[in-house]
Parts: sequence; C-alpha cells; structure tokens
Amino acid sequence: MVNLQHLLASKRAAIEYEKKMHATNLEQSQIIEKNMISMAHEIEKLHAELANAEKRARAAAAASTAATPAPGYASVYSDAVYGGNLYSDHYPMQQVQGGINVSTQYGPGGVPHGTSAPYDVQWSNVHR
Repeated sequence: MVNLQHLLASKRAAIEYEKKMHATNLEQSQIIEKNMISMAHEIEKLHAELANAEKRARAAAAASTAATPAPGYASVYSDAVYGGNLYSDHYPMQQVQGGINVSTQYGPGGVPHGTSAPYDVQWSNVHR
C-alpha cells in the first residue's frame, strides 16, 4: 500500500510539472506569435516602401528620358512613317534663286545660297 501511495504522489507531481510546462510553453508561443505578427506588419511596410521607391525611380527615369530623348528618337519621331511630322522639311529656310531680285521681300541685298550666314536673310528685320 505504501508503494501505491508513493507511486500516486509521483504521478501527481509529474502531472503538476506538465501543467506548469504547458502554461510556460503557451506563454512563449503567444509571445512568439505576437513577434511574428509584428514582423509580418514590418515586412508589409517595407514592401510598400520598396514599391513606392521603385515607382519614384521609374518616374524619375521616365522624366529624364522625356526631357532628354536619345539621339535615335529624334529622327524616328520626325519621320512621317511613325506619325511624327507628316511633311518632311528638307529645306528649313526659304530658298531663293540667285538671279531673282530679293530686295523686295527680304530687304536690301540678298545673300546668295550657300553663304556662311543663311539665317540673316530671313531675320534682317529683327533688332539685335
């Protein structure tokens, strides 16, 4: 009978120990769960911040590209095939024949074609 009482006391002590360990483990698991939730929120914030930074970087890159297009784009956009300039302007200034009297339209004395100052002819009336 003494052996049974001793066995019963040891089993009760084991049960009490298991209850305490279960309570301790439950507290620790709740703390870990709270930490995981806070880390998940922090990760979401970092993802949002990263997405915003990428958007700002793309917008800045697009703005700089729009402000200074690459040299290859200028010829593409002025080509009628790509919807830019419908009428290509091969001669950007008005051409004047050498034998025609140009003093009536362009002021006194014409500048022959091919001289070093072709724009002076058209802007002779502008004060500088």
